[in-house]
Amino acid sequence: MRLIQHGEHTVLHRFSRFFLPMFCLLWLAGCVAVKDAPVGRPYVVSNVVKLEAPDLNKEQKTVLEERLVGFVADSLSVPSRLVLGFTQILKPPVFDSSTLGTSQYYMNGFLNSEGYYGASFDTVLVKFDTVRRSNKFFQLEKTRRVEVKTEFRLKLGKPIRIDTLMYAFSDSSALRNDTLMQEMAIANQYKSGLKKGSLYSKQAIAAELDRLTAYYRQNGFFRMSRAGLLAEVDTTDPSLVNFDLDPIEQQLAAQKEKKILQPVSAFLKGPAPIPIFLNSTMLTAFSFIPM
Repeated sequence: MRLIQHGEHTVLHRFSRFFLPMFCLLWLAGCVAVKDAPVGRPYVVSNVVKLEAPDLNKEQKTVLEERLVGFVADSLSVPSRLVLGFTQILKPPVFDSSTLGTSQYYMNGFLNSEGYYGASFDTVLVKFDTVRRSNKFFQLEKTRRVEVKTEFRLKLGKPIRIDTLMYAFSDSSALRNDTLMQEMAIANQYKSGLKKGSLYSKQAIAAELDRLTAYYRQNGFFRMSRAGLLAEVDTTDPSLVNFDLDPIEQQLAAQKEKKILQPVSAFLKGPAPIPIFLNSTMLTAFSFIPM
């Protein structure tokens, strides 16, 4: 074992004398959990989403929960930053119970866009904690604060999955199918991201529209534009695919669907038509047609 020489001891002593106190001050500054908190009013310090999703693995579930937290109402979101590995909350928002319903609405809209139309909010927990904090670092006098933590619990339900992809393009409004555009669509179908069994989402449909638009323009159909394509839905139970329903009505529709599966078809309209058929717990048919 090597002994520390006199000169090395002096260097270590100087380091501990000047840098250690500075490091401690920075560490203590990073420990300040809440900065500029509202006085005399409860404020939000955290939002959490808990999913009941047996079809997802642990990683998928965690990722989806984190994405859902990003859809809480702006007046409920908690701004924060990392200081030396510690989370510091900056000017937390005053708690307003009306933002809970707004957050549920935003989350449900996001889940719909991902193909989950049967999600239901089970419980929203709101926890109030009374603490004593100071607003500024080194402020000796501490005041009582009421911190609020929210937790959204929901059941994800079964997603919509694609069953069959079909095209029905034509080169004019008078002709249907059996045209150059139809032949091109079928020949290039293998490049579509809409595969049998894959999850349906608005992003997947939009990506298919963009792919078709680019494909036709690259092959001489220069008047083809993404704006000329429209997705329609046709079903014997319109409530299942009505994206404008509020979360409560959507939940009632999902419960009704569990008893009776209704056939659903959707159409993509454009300069020439494109049918597509989807199948899942909620959608039994989906198709695209051009305008």
